Amino acid sequence: MAKVIEVVRLHLEQCTGAKITRTRSPDQEIRNTKACDAILESGGNRYAVEHTSLDSYRDQRFDTARFREVFVSLEQRLKGKLSDHVDVDIPVHAVPAGVDWQELSRLIESWILTSLNTLPYDRRVEVQVPDVPFALGVRRERAAGPGSLFGLRVAPADLREQRVQVLIERIQAKSAVLSGYKRQAFRTVLIIESDDVALTNREEMCKDFQEAVKAQHPTDIDDAFLVETDTQPWCLTPLKIGEEIMLAAQPSWPTAPGYPLLPE
Repeated sequence: MAKVIEVVRLHLEQCTGAKITRTRSPDQEIRNTKACDAILESGGNRYAVEHTSLDSYRDQRFDTARFREVFVSLEQRLKGKLSDHVDVDIPVHAVPAGVDWQELSRLIESWILTSLNTLPYDRRVEVQVPDVPFALGVRRERAAGPGSLFGLRVAPADLREQRVQVLIERIQAKSAVLSGYKRQAFRTVLIIESDDVALTNREEMCKDFQEAVKAQHPTDIDDAFLVETDTQPWCLTPLKIGEEIMLAAQPSWPTAPGYPLLPE
C-alpha cells in the first residue's frame, strides 16, 4: 500500500509542480476511530488519502486462496508426468471452505493420471471426479514438448454487475472515512488498486466507476485514481478530479524522480 500511495504522491507533485510530502499515517496512529491511510502536505494544502484494493467479483481474494490451494500444488506435482497439455476449469467459488483442499487436489491428480486418456483431444468435456464436490471442465491437447496442466476459473456471468456493486460498497465505506477530513478542508483522495489483468482493465474500470457514482455520488471524495499494479511500470488513471468524472481512461506513468517503483 505504501508504494501505491507513493505513486499518487509523485503524480500530484508532477501535476502541481509543488513539493508534496507525506507527513502522517493516521490509520496507524489512531485506534478505534475512522482514520485515513496517509496525510500529504504542500505548503498550506493538505491531502487526506485513502487506499482500497478492488476485487473483480465478490470475495475474489478468498476464492483465489482456496483455488490456489488445490491447483498450484496439482500443477507442480504433475510436471513431468503428462504427455499432453491439459486445461482444467472450474466456476468461481467452486472450491468450498471447510474441506481438506490438499485431499481434493490429490483426488483430481489421481483421476488425471488414470482417466485422462479416455477423453477426446481438442474438446472440452465436463467430468465429475468421485468425492470432489464440483465438476471439472477438461480440455486435452497434444503437446509439442513435455505435457502440462493448467488450472483456471470461469468468470461469473454477472462479472461486471458484481464488480460495480463491490465498487459502490468501497466508495461508501471510504467516503465515511474521508468525510471528516473533507469537513476540515483537506482535499480528499481515494486510491483504487487493481492487479487483476485477467478480468478487468483500465477502460472497464473507468466505465465501472461511472456506473458506481451514479448510485453513490462521492461528495466526500475530491479525487479518485486507479493504480494498476499488474503493469510494469505501474499505471495511474484518474477516475475523478474535483467534480469531473472521467468519461474515458487517460492513463499516465509518472516521470517524477523515484518512479517507476518496484512492486512490494
